[in-house]
Formats: sequence, structure tokens, C-alpha cells
Amino acid sequence: MKTAQPTENHELVARLPIRTYWTTNHDTLIEDSLRGADRVVDAKISSENMATSIRGSDAVVCKMHGDVSQPQDAVITKDDYERYDSKRTLFSEKLKGDLIGNSFCFIGFSFTDPNIDFDAEE
Repeated sequence: MKTAQPTENHELVARLPIRTYWTTNHDTLIEDSLRGADRVVDAKISSENMATSIRGSDAVVCKMHGDVSQPQDAVITKDDYERYDSKRTLFSEKLKGDLIGNSFCFIGFSFTDPNIDFDAEE
């Protein structure tokens, strides 16, 4: 099995003065790069850990489509996307809040991603 390693781009991103990272990537390359830059990472991979914080963390990685460590919860299929707001409500709410009031780094998706196509009438 081939194991992916962080690239120079991952390492550059990890050194940016950013506290919050949002990603749709299931791998751990961002977290690995942040740890390699001597940062304390608080990875948010499930609704359960969205409500807790790691003491002393200086980088929060919100993995809105899940993590390789929990493949059963990954957002992959059309059905997963359609049920996203009901299954991953805390991620949707935190992202809305971050879009309004925080600076952060998007990694792995675009503004056409269905999970950030917020309806103005909501």
C-alpha cells in the first residue's frame, strides 16, 4: 500500500499564520504538516468532537467530509451530500459562522461545492 506524504505545498500552508483550516480531504496530510511545523492540531472529524477543544491547540482542522480513520462516516456519494445538513449539522453551522466572522483557509474544494452553496432564504 502506498502511503502519501505531505508535499512542499502542505508544509507552506502549515507555516501560514492561520488558526482554522477547512478541508474536504479525507487524508491526514494537513494535520501531519501542521504537526511537522510544531503546531498543536485539533482535528474536527465528527459532530462529537466539534463541541470539544484540545487544550493548547493553535490549529483547528475542520474535516467537513470526514476522515480516513472513520470511513463509514465519509461524505462521498450523492446521497451523502443530499443528507449533509441533517447528518453533519454542526459542521454546516460552524462553517456559516466562520464565513461570516473569521479568516480561514479552504483546502480541497471550491465555492461551487454543494455544502457551501448556502441559500440566502435560510
